[in-house]
Amino acid sequence: MLRVFLVIDDYNELIYLEALLKKLGLDVEGVQNQKKYADMSLGFNPHILITSARGKKVDGLQLTQSLYRKRGLPKVIALKSSEYAINTDDFRDSGVDEILDSPVNPRKLILTIANLGGIDEAPLLEKYAKIKGQFHNSDEAQAYVASYDENGQPVETLEKVRQNIETMAKDDPVFSLDKNDDPFRETSKIFEQAEAAGMQPQFPLQQSSETTLEPHQTKPAPEKTEREEKYEKWAAKLGPLPPKHFVRDRVLDFNKKIRADNPVEDFEEIEDERKTFVKALFRPKKNG
Repeated sequence: MLRVFLVIDDYNELIYLEALLKKLGLDVEGVQNQKKYADMSLGFNPHILITSARGKKVDGLQLTQSLYRKRGLPKVIALKSSEYAINTDDFRDSGVDEILDSPVNPRKLILTIANLGGIDEAPLLEKYAKIKGQFHNSDEAQAYVASYDENGQPVETLEKVRQNIETMAKDDPVFSLDKNDDPFRETSKIFEQAEAAGMQPQFPLQQSSETTLEPHQTKPAPEKTEREEKYEKWAAKLGPLPPKHFVRDRVLDFNKKIRADNPVEDFEEIEDERKTFVKALFRPKKNG
């Protein structure tokens, strides 16, 4: 299977070509930043590299010059955008094998891939004829992108997410979503009203699902389990449990009691014995 690696600056063109080439039966990997190419291509070993010639995050000509090729692989197809002016000498010096205009014409790209990859283009064109109606053009794809995050990755709009859910719902009803059943609709209204009034949003308290009792009514006590009944019988038989902590007054009384049981004379006797022991340790030996 022919392995194709995409390093394309425009996200919409990247996902379009990645999906298209996979549908054609090719093994495809894609990134939007050329710095990731070196790591991701190590285990992939692409036969063909398709890259943007120039872009915000991709300099395909510089990438092509830095490639280490074995037996002339990977072959390089550079996509030239009208936004960036590049002269013919730059293309020739970079070592790219083919140059195509961006947005790329799928048929031209298929023929170029087949030529550089040494495969028959007829099966690829036949597959493309069957699936080309499944793909949106780049303008439609661009409408799905609301903005880009700090890493340059696209942030899809809610409408695109909803369309993905609806697509999944065709195969699995669990993913079905009614457009009028938006769980965030009420919350959004609260935020909009608070913002308009310059106040903090106030959310209503949740109503309890329990039945409200009248003032003269009491809530019935829950039935006791067999385990609880056994515990109550055991506690009644044992009597009141001792406190879990020491009572300060009782500790002081006990301290006074033990001090009274040890007269001062005992301490003086112990001190005398200690001094005698120390003197015996340091007593000089007599010469025999």
